[in-house]
Amino acid sequence: MSRYKYSLLIFSWGLFGPAQADLTTGQHLVATHCTGCHDAQPYTNPNRRVQDIKALKEQVKMCARANGLKWTSDAIDAVATYLDQTYYHFP
Repeated sequence: MSRYKYSLLIFSWGLFGPAQADLTTGQHLVATHCTGCHDAQPYTNPNRRVQDIKALKEQVKMCARANGLKWTSDAIDAVATYLDQTYYHFP
């Protein structure tokens, strides 16, 4: 992670707390790495394969790996949390 991105993450974590920092980080990672390949359609498709948060995290991990991204488990969790709270709303 670049020094700038790391600083932004630390700053947002201190400013908003861990939950908001996760959402901010997740939103940034999705905007930077996911929307270049697809829009929100996979997240809003009623026939989607992902049916729970565990499967969502696995899907995020698979997509990151397929795109050569070396995301940490925290980054994967942040993206999954952002996608869940924005689109999926799993219980």
